[in-house]
Amino acid sequence: MLTNVKTKGILGEVILGNIIREFLTAGQFEENVATKEGSGDRVEFAVRLPGKDEQTVWLPVDSKFPYESYSILHDSADPDAIADARKRLRTELLKYAKDVSDKYIDVPNTTDFAVIFLPLEGLYLEALNLGLFEEIQSKYKVNLTGPTTFTAFINALNMGFRSLLIEKKSADVFKLLGAVKTEFGKFADALERRKRRSTPPPTIWKRWSAPGPDR
Repeated sequence: MLTNVKTKGILGEVILGNIIREFLTAGQFEENVATKEGSGDRVEFAVRLPGKDEQTVWLPVDSKFPYESYSILHDSADPDAIADARKRLRTELLKYAKDVSDKYIDVPNTTDFAVIFLPLEGLYLEALNLGLFEEIQSKYKVNLTGPTTFTAFINALNMGFRSLLIEKKSADVFKLLGAVKTEFGKFADALERRKRRSTPPPTIWKRWSAPGPDR
């Protein structure tokens, strides 16, 4: 099944989509989004982040699956074949990162970084062993992730969404409390004015309350 290029791409996208859907709600991400203004290139997934003045900022996430190079590294016992596969894997991942950076990062419409998802833990570890995580991040502002690291990343994002929601609701509550306090202050002032108008002057009150000669 994995010898088919299209099938490999679909498999990586399916695994990525399953993780995203597990942690985020439908309104927190979109599929096949043209994140770069004026471009027809569409990233597989884009996470919707809150920007300035309620503007949406997209976080581009794309899956990549260089299976042939990885399968040689995983299965071959030939040192030369393994060395060649490592070189090819390095070239492929650098090319993927450049493509993702060029096609999908578009500040301020997007974050200033993107994410590449590698659907196998072994593939992600090979990338780390090649020192590609730091190189790709530095050159192209793209973060490599595997299933475990991406799950932790998206879970942290989800917690951030919840905190943001709580902060927004808290701000609304404080605004409401401030409005209520203001209105109660006005109400108290009105009561005080009403009380002053309805209370007789002290001399009149004194005459009215003192016993007269007719009593």
